[in-house]
Amino acid sequence: LAQLYKDAEVTSLVVSMICAPRFISSPSLVALAIQCAANVATIAQRQVFVDIVGAALKRVTFGKDSDDAANTSAGLTLTTLAWNVAARKDVVEDFFCATLRSFIDSSVATAAAPKFKRRAVTPLSVYLPILHTLVSAEGYAIDMEATAEQISLWRNFWFHMVVRGYLTEKSYVTAFGKIYATLAAKSPILVHPSSVNYLETEIEYNSILQREYSDASLAHLRQALAPIVSAQSQALLRNVSFHQAAFLLSVYNVEIARAASGNCATVLRYFSNSAVTSSSLLPAIESIADLAIAAYVRETTSKRWSIEASLAGNSSPNDDAVAGVQLAAGPALLPAMAQVRELMVASCHHLVLVSKWAQRFVDKIMRTFPQALLDKSVICTLLELVQLVWKSCKAEQDDQFVPVYWFTSQSLGITLQLPDSIAYRKTLYTRFAACAKRWLELVGKAAPMELETLLQVYLSTPCDDDLNYEPHIGHALALEVGNGIKYGVASSVDSSTAVVALPPNSAPFAYRLGLRDYLRGFIGQGTDVQALKKFLSDIYQLAKENPGMPLPQDGPSMREVVDKMHHATHHLVAAPRVDRELARLLVWVPLTLFDEGLMRATSHMWTTLMVERADIEVLIMVELTIAWTWLIQQHQGLFSQRFEPKSPFAAKMAYTPSDKSARSRGYAIISRALAPHMLLIEFIMQRFDSVKHLPHSNFNVINAILRILQVTFDNLQRITTNALARGPLFMLVHLGFKLLKLGFESSPILETKLRDGLYKIAFRWFALSPRWSFSGSKATLAKEIQVLIDVRHTAKGDTPVLCIVPPQAGRWSATSTAPGALPQAASSIASSPGTLGSNALSLTPLNPTTVSPLQAPQILLAPPPNQQPNGSHHHHHPHLPHPHLSQHLHGLNPLHRHKRHSSKPSAAGHLSAAEYSGATS
Repeated sequence: LAQLYKDAEVTSLVVSMICAPRFISSPSLVALAIQCAANVATIAQRQVFVDIVGAALKRVTFGKDSDDAANTSAGLTLTTLAWNVAARKDVVEDFFCATLRSFIDSSVATAAAPKFKRRAVTPLSVYLPILHTLVSAEGYAIDMEATAEQISLWRNFWFHMVVRGYLTEKSYVTAFGKIYATLAAKSPILVHPSSVNYLETEIEYNSILQREYSDASLAHLRQALAPIVSAQSQALLRNVSFHQAAFLLSVYNVEIARAASGNCATVLRYFSNSAVTSSSLLPAIESIADLAIAAYVRETTSKRWSIEASLAGNSSPNDDAVAGVQLAAGPALLPAMAQVRELMVASCHHLVLVSKWAQRFVDKIMRTFPQALLDKSVICTLLELVQLVWKSCKAEQDDQFVPVYWFTSQSLGITLQLPDSIAYRKTLYTRFAACAKRWLELVGKAAPMELETLLQVYLSTPCDDDLNYEPHIGHALALEVGNGIKYGVASSVDSSTAVVALPPNSAPFAYRLGLRDYLRGFIGQGTDVQALKKFLSDIYQLAKENPGMPLPQDGPSMREVVDKMHHATHHLVAAPRVDRELARLLVWVPLTLFDEGLMRATSHMWTTLMVERADIEVLIMVELTIAWTWLIQQHQGLFSQRFEPKSPFAAKMAYTPSDKSARSRGYAIISRALAPHMLLIEFIMQRFDSVKHLPHSNFNVINAILRILQVTFDNLQRITTNALARGPLFMLVHLGFKLLKLGFESSPILETKLRDGLYKIAFRWFALSPRWSFSGSKATLAKEIQVLIDVRHTAKGDTPVLCIVPPQAGRWSATSTAPGALPQAASSIASSPGTLGSNALSLTPLNPTTVSPLQAPQILLAPPPNQQPNGSHHHHHPHLPHPHLSQHLHGLNPLHRHKRHSSKPSAAGHLSAAEYSGATS
């Protein structure tokens, strides 16, 4: 009747009848009465709903006379009710507080079990699913808008969990770890702003801690607190009380779990609370903040790539972390970028402690993960904040007697509250401007083309001060950083004697910025798209007949082609819908012409498209994978067969000086053929670096790289062995190693095949005899040296460490300890001709904790029974990482390849390069 009428009075009468003593006192009707009341609660008003929840919670009892079946039924019913009212904000908070209060009362009154039992009905097993459902509900907002009473409830909950050991004992963490993490992520800070100077008093007289105190508990909490407190706070550890230790451990567990879930900014609220800053516990809170940002960085940068994570488009809300800052609602950002934006705004806080710690957090994120700044909203926020802080300093001259405390950016919807102390404002401006420049420079080293595009977008966007013609410090900083961007390895030019020292990228940056604004205005007047597509299509058809060759003299010049491609690029950015045919032509025209200058300009065009139109990225990456296969079929670039080296003994002896001009012409021809391919690999590497730690947006790039590497492995014999191909070849190897370092979630076969192909490419190169390889270009040589150094470091960090176990029954099996690698069958290894013979080698992993990650790989081979150490069984399996790869790369002279090692077996059973070559042949 209540569900049919949906009337407030009828619902109230029905609830009073269902909860009448004649029903509740009958054990056989309790479960049915609770279920019926929960069904009515979904349509009840707030007060009636609270009464229903209270009546249901009263029937959950623990102790000697408890009914496990009734408790379980009530828990399931309340969990279902929580799901049904998830969107009702008016009842979710009351529901949560009533459940949390009931849990604390029930759990405190129930003695802790001596041993965890998974199937036992306890307050944890009954209440935690209900709490987990409520904090995950849409209407839950206690984490941002908590009252003093709600914070007190949360604090009592965490105190009880810490003192009982529920957060540290392995069995409880295994059973309820995911619920703990969700509750911690949704928990407010454990201090209310109204506490002021009474924080330690509130903790000391907490009723939960008063009941749980014992000397054994105090010793246990101090022992758990020892790794958390820094070395400067050891005196606090010796004198910390039971109540203080419980509070610090609660804060630690909550903030570490919150940071691991992707939110490290909330801990800054402790530094904006006067009760914490005036307390003796401040050094310990600072230590916890350091551990929280370390946990956040570790969790963000250690996520392994998986298809599920890449395709999940989760985004976190842009909630404000600290008081005194207001953010306008904008488009949803990726979680990492939203965190960085929030921390940057907190870096301009009116409290010096909050400002310094926020800047410290961003510093640590930028040094390990600068890609978090690669977003238009984040870049604009950073530079606009610099402008706002500068305007606060300028306000000293405008309003000397009427100070201004609020400074707003209308374009971004950011409002800063700053004190009237001009000295603090100037100090804040100096410190924050230096930080902003340092952060942008770090991003410029990691992804220069993406940063340049974002800075151009920012400089082209109208701002609040354009109409006043006032100085804009944000624009000035953007120009300074953009002019200083470096691409590749800079040439070693002595600028100390130069008359005018200019930044390396000043002219190109200014030209591309002006070209962007001109083309946007030109496109606004209308563009003949069909004529543009016809021109590019004709160029494509003409170049496809002779790939890699210059256009005919009577045809369009390369300058005209570049101009038309610029028009096409900015038309795609400005168009409301993507013209897929035009986007494909932008990929295929430069790859069929295969010109170095055109490829360099095209890299910027592709980057502009991906940054300003993210929906085009998948189309470009798919076309690149198809074009890579086409380049292999046409024998272009790295797969060219025209430059295979010949034996010097095949040439006729000439008793004349070497023709240096002929040699230079030969080097120029080879370099022109290989340079476009190197630029293409550079673009793919840079795009990977910009999105590798963003699991919500890196699927297209990583999937394309995997396809490119796979088709390269399948055409390994087509790769040219010319000495000048060392640069692009090992750039490709380095890209594969970086992908391996990122890791694959639940894809061990994919990871094993990728590792196998990378080592085959590398060993194929080192198996060749040494040849002269200097092209005469110092810039190319410097780039190759850097590439080889990077490959050496990544190879040392990737190779697994294997050792031998005694033979078992004359048949051994091989096991690989590579991360994510699957064991290989002994039969497949034993059947490899010329490698292991009739007996296979058994390889078992060493203890990973005893091996340094920087240690060179060692594969120790023990002889089979009745065999000498130099027997025929000492060949290395070609699919396993070779122990001498790092030694080959270490100290490698870039002017020539290493000579082969002698064929004599080395000490300790290691294989020489010649032995490996014989085994693989």
